[in-house]
Amino acid sequence: MARDEEIADFSRPFSYLRTFIGWHSFGGPGIFMTRGMVVGTTAGAVGGVVSAVLGGLILGVGSLPFVFGASVGFMVGLWKHYQSSVTYAMAALEDYPSLMLLHLDANFPLYRWKKRRIGSREGQATLTWTEKSMLATAWQSAGTALEEIHTQKENAVVRDIVESSLSPPSLPAEAYNK
Repeated sequence: MARDEEIADFSRPFSYLRTFIGWHSFGGPGIFMTRGMVVGTTAGAVGGVVSAVLGGLILGVGSLPFVFGASVGFMVGLWKHYQSSVTYAMAALEDYPSLMLLHLDANFPLYRWKKRRIGSREGQATLTWTEKSMLATAWQSAGTALEEIHTQKENAVVRDIVESSLSPPSLPAEAYNK
């Protein structure tokens, strides 16, 4: 029976990632790397095409400018993606610390000592780039939960606006005495 369960587990989507690479889900480190590669590749393609066109106009050849522009575009795109992810992760840590620490624990179960450090206010000011990367990974894996929280807050605001617009306008007491 155990062999059948292994086969059934292997047939699930992305289970090969768990088997061969060690990711326990396609969230966390996997989704952070995938999104980074997509952003870097897109920026590299744009940088390569733009530099090839400019190199073709100026130098008459576009192959070397393409290679240079694609490489620079990839690095810049990936760096900006990392910076924005860390910025959003720090904001999410400030707003929802227990959710972020839960996802840090789920994504990096062997780094509990770093999790405690990241969760403290004093520790947030002195985070290393590795800890910031871990936090950005936790932010991306917590994306669905953060979207759900935002949706619930938005629904509450809309409900309050609708209720206030449906209630009869309040008139001063003199208006009723006329």
